[in-house]
Amino acid sequence: MSTDTAQADTQSAYTPADQSEPATARNPLFVTALYRGLNVLEAFSNGWEAMGLSDIASATGLAVPTVQRSVHTLTEMGYLAKDAQTRRYRLTPKALDATYRYLQSSPLYEAAIPVVVALRDEWQETVNVSILDGSEAMLLIRMPGARRINPTSMIGRRMPAHATSTGLAMLAMLPADEQYRRLHDMPLKAMTARTVTDPAALEKRLHVIRQDGYALVNEEAADGEISVAAPILDHDGHLVAAISMTTAVSYWSEEEARKQIGPAIKHAARAITDTLRGWRSK
Repeated sequence: MSTDTAQADTQSAYTPADQSEPATARNPLFVTALYRGLNVLEAFSNGWEAMGLSDIASATGLAVPTVQRSVHTLTEMGYLAKDAQTRRYRLTPKALDATYRYLQSSPLYEAAIPVVVALRDEWQETVNVSILDGSEAMLLIRMPGARRINPTSMIGRRMPAHATSTGLAMLAMLPADEQYRRLHDMPLKAMTARTVTDPAALEKRLHVIRQDGYALVNEEAADGEISVAAPILDHDGHLVAAISMTTAVSYWSEEEARKQIGPAIKHAARAITDTLRGWRSK
């Protein structure tokens, strides 16, 4: 019998560790089992390739018996696979199905791809499209350029919004009250020595970005990188996403990036916005 199985057998079916659900769990419509199952899937996003039951329990705060039931269900559904030798679990390609369905159903993806490809081909620099999710900018589209800036970035990667060009471009377009709330609620972590983390300074910066129509970060998200982004809007002028071009400080100065990449990225954002004119994001 494996250690994980032994733990599952000796622990009670419900322990205080299972009481990590949010306050909304008190709502009669809240499905606790589904919440726990999704928590198990999300545990694999923290740098783990394969995990045992005790690893998943530690990562989620759930009791091992609870994890065991969720893992069994997810394995039966094809989202997890178990290694017969190590008795550890890993995600299967089926986990990508939700990503595919999201992209397939999003008018943004279809509208942005031609613009992203054209921009990458013209400038030979990496072009990204990100959406704002809470306090983070989440990568939706990535088209690497010839210089292969940050090759580890991939679809779904999250970065602090206050440290990235796309994040700042999107935050700048929020209503003032929401902008203020987010800046004072989000963890303003320093990604590099140059990351701006003062809420008051960020407020002033967002005001300038909104006026300029684009955001620029110079080695604030990663050392050696400079990035310029502009917001993408929908039919009613609501924020949808942001498009950015990322390059190396060894090839571009901040002044050159403002003069040349700034107008190009604003033009690209407008082109995507124009395609989305008939679509309402809210």
